[in-house]
Amino acid sequence: FETPMIRTGLAVDSPEGATFRYELASLTDRAKAYGMDLLIRIGVMVVLAILFLVTLGPAMMAGVGLWMIIYFVVEWGYYLFFEMLWNGQSPGKRIFNLRVVRVGGEPIGFYESVLRNLLRAADAMPPLSIVGTYASGALAMVVTKRFQRFGDLAANTVVILERRTWY
Repeated sequence: FETPMIRTGLAVDSPEGATFRYELASLTDRAKAYGMDLLIRIGVMVVLAILFLVTLGPAMMAGVGLWMIIYFVVEWGYYLFFEMLWNGQSPGKRIFNLRVVRVGGEPIGFYESVLRNLLRAADAMPPLSIVGTYASGALAMVVTKRFQRFGDLAANTVVILERRTWY
């Protein structure tokens, strides 16, 4: 007997009557892209920390508040900046051919990017480390039919696999 396949496609009907099918990104696909983005963010923070240390020297403790602001901007602004610059892709998503789109297949806008990335904190619960476990987000992805984390559910977005075609 044959085992039924898990459907990982998203069918989108266009106003012209054509149907497009997107392949949804799996938890593994998204974890690989997140890992790459995490490495990039850590690299940026290490470089900034070195610059901060060299600039402030012994007075570094006085700049802890400024450091926290810089960390917030890098951590929260990273995805927003790249998703707006590269039409729904962060560097990690770009490397692994993933893209964030609205459920209807349209490109995401500023509002969707802000909403989905602000809710990244909810996805990272419980925070057992600086990085978080993303257990809540992973659980949400496993139980939703479109593999959506909380941020995706709120912003009505999905992450898709892009197929590259060479001519």
